[in-house]
Amino acid sequence: MGPAETKGKKRQAPQPSGEEEFVRGGGSGLAAIEKKRLEQEAYAEAEADLAAAAKKGGGKRRRKAGEPAAAGAAAGEAGDDEDAFFSSLSAQGRLPKFVELLKFKSLSKGCKLWGAVIELTPRELVVSLPHGLRGHVAYAEASDWLAEQSKKAEKAAAAAAADEDAEGGAAAGRKRKAAAAAGIALPPLSDLFHIGQLVRCTVTGLRTGAAAGEEAGGKQGGKQGSKGSKSGSARKRVDLSLRVSKMNAGLGAESLKEGLALPACVRSVEDHGYLLALGVKGVSGFLPKKDAEAAGRLLAPGMLVEVVVGAGGLRPAGGASIVTVTCKSEAVAAAAAKEWDGLNIGSLLPGQLVTARVRNVLSDGLLTSFLTYFSGTVDPFHLGADLAADWRKQFSPNQRLRARILYVDPAAKRVGLTLQRHLLAFTLPPNFPMLGQIFDSAVVRRVDEGLGLLCELPAEGLPLAPGYAHISNLADSKVEDLTAYRPGQRVRARVLGFRPMDGLAVLTTKPSVVDQSVASVADLRPSMPVSGSVVRVEDYGLLVAITPSIRALVPVLHASDLGSAKGLKKYKEGQKVAGKVLSVDTASKKVTLTLKPSVVGSKLAPITCLQAAVPGGRSHGVVTGTADFGVFVQFFGGVAGLAHVSECGLEAGQKPGDAFQPGQVVKCRVLGADPGRKGLKLSLVSKSKKAAATATEAAAGEPAAAGAAEAPAEEQQQQQKGEAAGGKAGKKKRGADGASDAAAIALGSYQPGDLVRGTVTAVHTKEVDGQVVPDYFELAVAPAAAVGTPPGAASTPAIGRLEIAHLADHPAAASALAAALTVGSQLGPLLVLQRMEGAKQLRLSRKGCLLEGAAAGLLPASTADVAEGALLPGYVASVTEDAVFVRFLGGLTGRAGLAQLSDTFVSDPHLFFREGQSVRATVVQVDRERNRFSVALKQSLCGGKDAAYLRSLFSDLEEAARLSSEGADVDWATTFPIGGVVPGEVHAAKDYGLLCDLAAHEDVVGLAATHQVPAGASQEPGTTVQAVVLDVNKKDGIVDLSLQTALLQRAQAAAAAAAAAEQQQQQQPKKKQKQKKGAAATPAAAEAAEQGPQLQEGQQVAARIELVKAAEGYCVVSLTPATPAEEDAAEAAAPPQQQQLLGFFAVADFNLQQQAHAQVARQFEAGSRVDATVAALPSPATGGRLLLSVPLAAKPVRAARAAGKPAGAAGSKAESRPAAPAVGSCVQATVSHVHPLHADLTLEGGAHGRLHITEAAAGSAGASPLAALTAGDQLEVAVLGRVQTAEGRRHGLLECSSRPDVVAAAKAGQQLPRHVGWATLKRGQPLPGFVQEVGGGLVWCAFSPTIRGRAYATQAASSVKECEKLESRFKLGTPVQATVLHVDGRKHALDVSLLPASSPAAAAQPPAGTLVLGRVTAVGGGSGGLRVQLSARSTGRVTLTDIHDAPVQQALAGLQPGQYCRAAVLGPDPTAAGSKRKGGDNSQLLLSLRPSAGGQCAAHAAAQQQQGDDTPQVSPGALTAEQLKQGQRVAGYVKSAGQAGVFVALARNLDARIRLGQLSDGFVEDPAVAFPEGSLVVGQVLATEGGKVELTLRQRKVGPSLESLEEGQVVRGAVKQVAKYGVFVQLEGSPGVTGLAHVSELADDFVKDPAALFNPGQRVVARVLKVDAAANRLSLGLKPSYFEDISDLEDGEDSEEEPDFDAELATAGTDSSDDEEVRAILRGAGGGGADASGSEDEDEEAEAGGSDSGSEDEGAEEEASGSGSEDERGDAEEVDSDEEFDLDEAASGGSDDE
Repeated sequence: MGPAETKGKKRQAPQPSGEEEFVRGGGSGLAAIEKKRLEQEAYAEAEADLAAAAKKGGGKRRRKAGEPAAAGAAAGEAGDDEDAFFSSLSAQGRLPKFVELLKFKSLSKGCKLWGAVIELTPRELVVSLPHGLRGHVAYAEASDWLAEQSKKAEKAAAAAAADEDAEGGAAAGRKRKAAAAAGIALPPLSDLFHIGQLVRCTVTGLRTGAAAGEEAGGKQGGKQGSKGSKSGSARKRVDLSLRVSKMNAGLGAESLKEGLALPACVRSVEDHGYLLALGVKGVSGFLPKKDAEAAGRLLAPGMLVEVVVGAGGLRPAGGASIVTVTCKSEAVAAAAAKEWDGLNIGSLLPGQLVTARVRNVLSDGLLTSFLTYFSGTVDPFHLGADLAADWRKQFSPNQRLRARILYVDPAAKRVGLTLQRHLLAFTLPPNFPMLGQIFDSAVVRRVDEGLGLLCELPAEGLPLAPGYAHISNLADSKVEDLTAYRPGQRVRARVLGFRPMDGLAVLTTKPSVVDQSVASVADLRPSMPVSGSVVRVEDYGLLVAITPSIRALVPVLHASDLGSAKGLKKYKEGQKVAGKVLSVDTASKKVTLTLKPSVVGSKLAPITCLQAAVPGGRSHGVVTGTADFGVFVQFFGGVAGLAHVSECGLEAGQKPGDAFQPGQVVKCRVLGADPGRKGLKLSLVSKSKKAAATATEAAAGEPAAAGAAEAPAEEQQQQQKGEAAGGKAGKKKRGADGASDAAAIALGSYQPGDLVRGTVTAVHTKEVDGQVVPDYFELAVAPAAAVGTPPGAASTPAIGRLEIAHLADHPAAASALAAALTVGSQLGPLLVLQRMEGAKQLRLSRKGCLLEGAAAGLLPASTADVAEGALLPGYVASVTEDAVFVRFLGGLTGRAGLAQLSDTFVSDPHLFFREGQSVRATVVQVDRERNRFSVALKQSLCGGKDAAYLRSLFSDLEEAARLSSEGADVDWATTFPIGGVVPGEVHAAKDYGLLCDLAAHEDVVGLAATHQVPAGASQEPGTTVQAVVLDVNKKDGIVDLSLQTALLQRAQAAAAAAAAAEQQQQQQPKKKQKQKKGAAATPAAAEAAEQGPQLQEGQQVAARIELVKAAEGYCVVSLTPATPAEEDAAEAAAPPQQQQLLGFFAVADFNLQQQAHAQVARQFEAGSRVDATVAALPSPATGGRLLLSVPLAAKPVRAARAAGKPAGAAGSKAESRPAAPAVGSCVQATVSHVHPLHADLTLEGGAHGRLHITEAAAGSAGASPLAALTAGDQLEVAVLGRVQTAEGRRHGLLECSSRPDVVAAAKAGQQLPRHVGWATLKRGQPLPGFVQEVGGGLVWCAFSPTIRGRAYATQAASSVKECEKLESRFKLGTPVQATVLHVDGRKHALDVSLLPASSPAAAAQPPAGTLVLGRVTAVGGGSGGLRVQLSARSTGRVTLTDIHDAPVQQALAGLQPGQYCRAAVLGPDPTAAGSKRKGGDNSQLLLSLRPSAGGQCAAHAAAQQQQGDDTPQVSPGALTAEQLKQGQRVAGYVKSAGQAGVFVALARNLDARIRLGQLSDGFVEDPAVAFPEGSLVVGQVLATEGGKVELTLRQRKVGPSLESLEEGQVVRGAVKQVAKYGVFVQLEGSPGVTGLAHVSELADDFVKDPAALFNPGQRVVARVLKVDAAANRLSLGLKPSYFEDISDLEDGEDSEEEPDFDAELATAGTDSSDDEEVRAILRGAGGGGADASGSEDEDEEAEAGGSDSGSEDEGAEEEASGSGSEDERGDAEEVDSDEEFDLDEAASGGSDDE
């Protein structure tokens, strides 16, 4: 509500608040005499003005003599003025009694609103407004720059129209074309705005019915309005403008002060920044480019940006002024509104940050005041309070809050504020639920009678925004009241929408809506059957309501089988209809339906997309138009097709328009698809009819041909001439048609999944960074089975397209193949991925993973072939911001969301995957109804140990070398074998190693990395060397070498042994050789028989990394035993030829190609040792390399069956997979590897298993049971079942147990004893376990393979030092004995203690006096001391007075969150009595850190003792206000400081307040800086009333008591209450001493109305007339004549506190809360004086009596006032106590819990 400054009325004078604002220092520059004279003049002038104002009913503030007219009030008067103005409005009854929500009917033009962009189109914005309203922003109203550009475009269009005389129907297009021709920029709004952007809007129009429809629906809206239907009149539309010239119209140049936040529009881009339009006349803004970076995007003309005025003020620039601004988000969020001259309600901006003061807690919100003369309301949706049923307890009168303006209605003088935390931070809520999401147990947190329910939505992880269910959405039937609902009740709800500005999700609890299948437009899909009711019948079709929030359009063409307007006549409003979804546009939320019975009831498969159109398939369609060349047919999902005239089955001479009409339903046959044109080729002739026609034509053609042959030569010549007359065009057309038909026939002979071969016929290139590179290869394709026949030998071969990404699985291999391929290169086999009908090409792939998958039958072509859990090879089709789409055969695509991309957190999928990348995907979910499925790409689910990725790389590199002409003269296998020894000499020494010339070939270069050169070896050029071949790069002609002596010796010994064996074989008699050949079936077997046992696939080996090829993604290793000693023993025991020298393993996999962290995490470095598994033996396909496998993920590989096939039916590979042992069986197992927490097992039969540490047989005391296991050990284990993953899915590994009791039960065939389960865990139960993880102050322990629990460091140590050294005390696998503290089986949460069960500290609620360990979680702030975490369910609070024994300068010095401490338990925390969480087993304790109580913390060493013996001690225990005396010196620590004063903790249960005026004798500019939290304060007790204590830090003595006053003494005070018979004055410095100045003692002249002269809170100087200490009476005089002869008032002790008469005399009004207090004083003192002690007992014992003035009027007043009852006295005292400041509440920020 704005100020009451209307034309023709005087503004009421401001009134002071009940809590006075003391002047804190300062003084006047006038002489004492001059000041006295001016005061008397001002007093007389003000008295006359007030007397006149009393007659007129209002007053006008007068300024001081000499004060400028524009000068504002002093800083200390702001609160008084605000209180006074608010009181005046209250007295006039102009304050609201309830909060009115924004509604369409309450809006008016010019209203300013804060909103957020929720929908974005190129030409319009949709803005979400408070309270669920929506508004629309037209293009020209989006910004001032766009408005200017639109005007220029309109002028250009008008000029173009005049020149061209164009038709009016093309006006919109003409405008854009003319703008483009004239160089006028009209960018789409999507380039200037973004979804979720906060904007400040001005209402420019409100339209209903037809007016709203015209703009919203264009032509449809106009027709709707013309019909004038009832439902149409209900449509409402709010037109908005974002132009800053309208929003900032109330601002002037004088308002642009430093710190002002306002919206601005980018007008132009300059060299050093941006020129902004501020909407302030004559002023522009300048945003430096360095500050513009904070906007987070590149600014462009037309954009809106929130800015803050910087320092420097206005600078003249030509005829205007420039002000420098910044757009830093932190500055915008922190900028608060300030008062300025000329401030009015039109100057307020939505989104401004203000400091508000609660004036009244209404039944449905808050009434507040701000900026002195404004009041505003806070509705229940913007309280920003915690989800609580009784939010009123969180607010109290006079409480100060930070708020933002939500809306301003200047016409109605209404202002709405918001306390929402996200809006205070200038952001939107971060976490909304999904649209349509169903919550089975939403918790009702607040019931708003007559309005709805506020619900908390359960969520795992980040909390969701709350939801609100309006009363109309609670039940299917009408709900009259909400008595059936209560806080804490659980309801089933569904999300219908969102209200971003309110921070709410829109809910419904209607069972019919919650259970319905369609909740939003996103749930609809083409061809989906739906039903609804007719909302409106219009000329353009039907509007059908599918749900209350979803409406669809039925075009005239689809309203009936006739497809004419006559079909609309059979429909009426409210009629139920059933149809199918024709099309869905989720972006614009437009849905169209068809009601045609032939289409709705069709049994043929619908065509919803081009991919669903299978050649030869049949479906029903609707004719949309005809032409001479064919018929246009429409299907679902916007798919359309053309039936050529030859495929329409027409009679001779018949045109398509004669046989087909728009709206007709036809049965079509698909001939093919044209993706380039996004259309289908159709036939309207059935196969039987076409076959009959073909046969007829053939029969008719034979006699014609025979007749033509027999015709005379002259006739044949004429016929030839006639054919020639057709021209070349006809021949060319027939030739093209023939070629096209031949290509179509060739294309149709292949299906996705076929294996083919091809010959490169063309290389298509593209330009990248200035270089021409291959884009894709065009191939002539032939069947793979046609061996010996070159592709293209057929008459018309199919054309294939092979893209670079599909050349190989590995990008390095793809690059090598792309460089090697030329025209004529032959490739095969290739896989047909897709038929591209439009381009008449086959999309091919050479990826090894896809070829292997196709050969095994694993590649699906439809969702029917996809089975959940299947592991499928595929490739990445596209990568978006929130998903990766994986494609298989025929365009079949699966989606992998963010959560399914990696085992680590994914923020940007582009960092993990790229388009065209080969991947392995595990099917997670299949939705066959929607024809979609989702997959997971996590390495833990999709990884393998078969080294397929590395095998594909090496085989493709070998193929590239074969195709390349370079290096063809090098026999790499014999000249440079892997592991062989080659001679050479040093060519040059480089930083990266030695370059060597190799004797075997002059064109091949050897490279020895630095770490492969022995220390001290000669590196001089020409030095002869012997080196081991580590790897070869055939493409570049580079050989990687090693000069290491140990490796060289092993290689030389292996070469010598191989040569000796070959020589021995040559010397053997031929007969023995023949016998040997007969015994060995193959050469490989013969070699194996000759050399003895060799490596086998699956064998575990130890290796040493020799070379890391980071770019290629693999490592070269040398195979060695685990230790050097074992290596020597192995070499001595086995001949060298049995030792394989080198191996290769990949550091990436299919799904890890882009993930750099996958390599870094393993830290593969040369020289380190790894354990590997033999994956593939050397073969020519891989260049003679031994392939190894090293785990790349922590989780084991998940086994999966082939899609749609049972186990064993997926091909030979699946059939060879070993069968898993049965659950409960006892089998033999071999330990393959031992980890800290489990051992990998190989079970008999080849299956793999895991032995968890909790299932291992017990070891030695205090040692891990796995410590005794080594690789190769044989165990007898029982099979427990499949390993359960973290996602709850079954793993491919088997869980095993070697515990004796379990193995014995398995042998006996009995039920296996199991470990503890969630259902059997109880509090206090002892639980043996093993340390699983240590970190973050927690010790995680494993108690079974699926159960683990946490122990806080405080529950795992006995001292602070042990807590700090937690990692060194608990090693992985260490056995522990735990005690259950808390268990939640539903959430799988377990908290335990590792302390002895008998320890008191291990108890859930330790008794008083117990010493406990804790971790500091909060220091200061709202805690008023420390917050300490004792355990998972137990916390403690340490007050400021319980940290140190002796007073220290800073109680919190040295304390930080995360530190450990030892504290003594004092008992339950009384302030936490009502704040326990659900469950009731969590405790909150009051603690002490005092050393005398046994406490220990970092503050004891860091604190500085307070010097001086006279410093009083801080209370060591509890303290009450009654124990303190006025004037007593006390010590305490500051809890908080602010505008309400400084709050000091005197004891753990007692706080005191120091008002701002009592902080110092001088001026305190910032109390929070002068009195930081925790600092020591020593002061004097000023008053103790109602259990509350007030202190003073002033050095002068405390104000006088009643007994010390003398008659004639001059005192100072403040007006407590104004009555008709006098004024009550409270003496300064003595809150308990109040006196009465009778009406006859107020002025030297007759005073008719004291309220015209004095106001509550006004500070006055009085003379003591009479003191009656026995009766607690004090009479005062305020006549000016009492002080005429006093000249030392200004020079006295309190001269700096001279009252501001201008402020005092300009105020008027009453405070009803003080009336009761004065009546209570009168009842106790007989009306002649005031109760000086304020004691309740003295008040009751006082007798009534007359006053000392002897006035009859006064006596009458006293007699009347002394007639109150005892009940009234109690009520008055209650009011009095309520008026006093609540110290506890103010110190804690007003929290009810505190």
